[in-house]
Order: sequence, then C-alpha cells, then structure tokens
Amino acid sequence: RPIPSGADVEASVICEGQQGGTIIAWEVYDGVPPSSYQLRGPRSGTNKTGYFDVLPEGAYSLVIIDANNCSWDTTLTILTAPPLSVDLGTDSEIFLGDTVLLSSTVNVQDSLIRSYQWGPTIWLSCATCPETGAFPKETTTYNLTVTDIFGCEANDDIQLFVDERGRIYIPTVFSPNGDG
Repeated sequence: RPIPSGADVEASVICEGQQGGTIIAWEVYDGVPPSSYQLRGPRSGTNKTGYFDVLPEGAYSLVIIDANNCSWDTTLTILTAPPLSVDLGTDSEIFLGDTVLLSSTVNVQDSLIRSYQWGPTIWLSCATCPETGAFPKETTTYNLTVTDIFGCEANDDIQLFVDERGRIYIPTVFSPNGDG
C-alpha cells in the first residue's frame, strides 16, 4: 500500500496591509485519498482542503495524512515582506508638446523589485521602466504600480495638467526695419 511521499506545497509572504499569509497543499504524491491536513505553528488547524489562510508570521509544520493513516510532513515558514512604497512626486503642469520625465522613488533596493508598470501607457516612452518620458496631449493621470520579488505591490498617481495653448515665444530682440 503506498504512503504519501510528498506534496506540492507553498507558503506565502505577508505583504503590508494583509491580514496574514497562506499555506496551500495542492497535490499529494502517492498515498490513498482522501487526505486530511494538519497545521501546527503560531496558528494550528485541521481540514480536508489543504488551504490555510490568515496565518501570522512564523514556522509551521504541515502533516498530510491519507485514508490509511499514513503521513508525510514538511516545515514551511511565513515571512513578512519589508514595507514597499513608491512616490511620483507632486502633480504638475506642462505645455502642450512638452515632454516631462516621470521618476519614481521606491523605498527598497532595486534588487527587490520585480516590475514597474505605468498606466495608461498612452503618450509614454516606456511603460515598464522606473522612469519614463511623458508627452500627453491632454491632462492625464498616470499611475505606477511597483511589484517586489515577494509579490507585494505599491502604487502612486501623478496628474499632468496640460496647458493646451502651448508655449508662446516672445522675441527679446527685434529689428523694426527687418534687417536682422
């Protein structure tokens, strides 16, 4: 009779603002179904689904028991990710036809960032860069979502008010007789 030899399991990371993490067991290898799942740690419980949520940070032991009372266990750890924030600065006004550099300030090291996503992508030079050139034809609010390697997200908005009259150039020197 086969005994459980393993399982696909995952422990999430707790992002800022979340109530807790999750531990999930997807597939049990070998063993006789149905299985039950026992979780021991800072919060304990037993169920038939293999899904445990709202778990505080800490080390957990997950025991999977099959219909023949044979078991397999593993240890998982739920960690809290460092807080993530992004700042795009203050809203600003530009003239029609101008390009402005939108820069982000993120509070973690670049090595902890998985992706940048600007939206809407219209009138931007790069939708997935930490900074991008923006040349909107009308007043537009841009949003940047930053995702870290733990899957946590932070975002900020900046509104560019476009003066549609464009720039007016007034010459500082002129010649009344047109000679230069």
